[in-house]
Amino acid sequence: MEHLNSSTADWLDKPDAERIRAILVDKWVVYTLAQHVLDYLAFLQAHPAVDRMPNLLLYGDTGNGKTRLLQYYANANKPQFQPRKQPSLQPQAWPVLYLQAPAVPDERRLYHAILVALHAPYAEQGRVDAKQHLVKRLLSDLQVRVLILDEVQHVLACTQTKQREVLNMLKALSNDVRIPLVLAGIRTAQNVIMHDEQMHDRCDRLELPRWKMDDEYLRLLSSLERLFPLRKPSNLIDLPLAAKLLALSQGTIGGLVKWLKRLAVHAVVTGQECISLAQVKQIEKMPLGGWLPPAASTLVG
Repeated sequence: MEHLNSSTADWLDKPDAERIRAILVDKWVVYTLAQHVLDYLAFLQAHPAVDRMPNLLLYGDTGNGKTRLLQYYANANKPQFQPRKQPSLQPQAWPVLYLQAPAVPDERRLYHAILVALHAPYAEQGRVDAKQHLVKRLLSDLQVRVLILDEVQHVLACTQTKQREVLNMLKALSNDVRIPLVLAGIRTAQNVIMHDEQMHDRCDRLELPRWKMDDEYLRLLSSLERLFPLRKPSNLIDLPLAAKLLALSQGTIGGLVKWLKRLAVHAVVTGQECISLAQVKQIEKMPLGGWLPPAASTLVG
C-alpha cells in the first residue's frame, strides 16, 4: 500500500468501525511554514535570559492550524516528572507552558489560568499580588522557558484599562522571569499589541495564511492522504480534485481535514475505498455535507 504510511496501512486489517475511528482522530503533518514556526519556538526556548526577551505573535484565520501547531510543540516538550514517595508526581521541569486566554481576561483571571495550567493549588479569593508572587516563583522553579498564550484576541473584550492591565502583567512576567512570550490568535490579535509600544517592538509577527493552489498545498494533500486508511489511492493531488477540496475548505487546513474525514468515512461505509471528485460533488449537496452516510452511525457507535 504505497499510498499509505506503514502505521496507517496497519488499520486496513481492522474492522470498519475501528478504521472509521482511526479516520476521525486528529491528524497532524509538518508542512514548510509549520516547521519554520517549530524551529522558531525552539530558538525561543533555547534563548539565554536577557533584559529584553524576544517574543512572537502568531496569527491567522480561524481553523488554520495555530492551536494545533502550538499544542504539538507543547506536547513535544511535556513536563518532566520525578517520582516522589507520595502517590502524586512532582514536576521537575516544565519547559513549555501552553494555556488559552480566559474568555474575558483580566489580571486575576490570567493568574488563575496559569496556576490551573500548572496544576498548582491556590486560594480562589486570594490577593492579586500574592498570586503574582506565586506565579513568578512557579515559573522560575519549574524552569519554564516559553509561555504560550493562545486566543489572545480575547483581551480585546476588556475595557482599555483592563487591556493595559493584562499587557503590563504579561510584560512583567517576561521581564521578571525572563521567558519569551508566544501570543497567538485570529487576525484581530494584532490589535492587542498595536497600541503598546513595548510589546509591539518586542514581538516578531508571523501569519499563517490561507492555503492556495501551489506546490506546497499539493504536498500537504499528498501527506494527508497517507494518514487515511483507505484501500485504494485517492490521488488527492489530481488538480480538479485538489481545486475542489481547496474551495470547500476555504483555504484552511482545519476545513480541509474536516472534509477529508467526511469523505474518507463515506468511502469506507459505501465500499468505494477512495476519495474521488464525483464523490465530493455528490456529498456536498447532502445535508451536513454527507456527514454521516447511511449506517455510519452504527459503525462508529
